[in-house]
Amino acid sequence: MTRISLLFLATAILISQTAYAQPSLRLSAGGSKVVADATLEPGDFSFGYNMIASVELPISLIASISAEGGYIYNKIGSASSMSVKQANVGIKLNLPLLYAVGLVGYNQAEVTATVFGIDLSTTNNGIGAGAAVGLNLGRLVGEARVYHSTAAESTYLLGLVGIRIL
Repeated sequence: MTRISLLFLATAILISQTAYAQPSLRLSAGGSKVVADATLEPGDFSFGYNMIASVELPISLIASISAEGGYIYNKIGSASSMSVKQANVGIKLNLPLLYAVGLVGYNQAEVTATVFGIDLSTTNNGIGAGAAVGLNLGRLVGEARVYHSTAAESTYLLGLVGIRIL
């Protein structure tokens, strides 16, 4: 009986900490995979990485505005790579243990290729948009995100694990 009571208390505390929008600063990192590209096959891209820092400010009990900066990196074959810098804003809806977020923002994509030992790069600017679902576990978060960048002309599947600092 005591174990059930302690389990119920721990669950109630966890839900009370994640069931409503709170001001927060979050740092996340994870993997990235190109799932669609305008000129190349998704198989041409290696599994990459991404990093995101975000700030959230509540606008109601369950909704918050999210502003974030991020970086996505993927290799293309053995001598090329593509990176995307992002600055996004969005709306995040919080439920007990779960959240959903929609984002839109500015992107800068850089493609670098090594040709005969010389690094050549091109930079494109554009907009990006994405949607994500995540799991709140107190200060820890896990997220799956689909993100399209017009600058990179690519769609990414991102997996993130993060920590809320504030």
